[in-house]
Amino acid sequence: MNGEPTRVQEVDESRFVDLLHAQGPQLLRYILTRVGDTHAAQVIRQVVLGELLVYWRRRHGVPDDDAVRLLYGFARRKIGNWRREQTNAPVATDDEVLHRWLDTHATDTCALIDTRVDLVRALAQLDELQRQALMYVYVDQLSYDAAAALLRVSRDGLNNVLRAAKKAARKCPELTEYGTQKEASA
Repeated sequence: MNGEPTRVQEVDESRFVDLLHAQGPQLLRYILTRVGDTHAAQVIRQVVLGELLVYWRRRHGVPDDDAVRLLYGFARRKIGNWRREQTNAPVATDDEVLHRWLDTHATDTCALIDTRVDLVRALAQLDELQRQALMYVYVDQLSYDAAAALLRVSRDGLNNVLRAAKKAARKCPELTEYGTQKEASA
């Protein structure tokens, strides 16, 4: 060491910026559906993006598939940390939660609650891979490529899992009346 400052190696971060533009909104939806608090979701997303940027710079870039997997892995860990912090906070009673939910969803709330309960019961009957595939694609609205990367299956494998999940869901007794209502209204 001759007293000269160590030169930091430049990293092309244009791919990182492209990844943020492609995954940013989906990542926020993913976090928001799991924490239910917009402010907390935005804070968690910023922390996750900061962690990925540090990781990216240390590794001088990351392959795109690995970057998406890392992004959602960091998010899952931060969501878990946030949930653990929330367990120390005062817990709202069921009546308080229901009252808040009813205030924000005033139109036809009984039907919405019944539908949600039926969907949860039907999803519980699916295997874990099918449930995760449906959640990633239809709830979190991830692209097929991103969902396949998270599930560690090919895109064709994801299509097969989704097809099997939909077929199994149609056979769930909780959802049979929805199919007949849809056919009757058509």
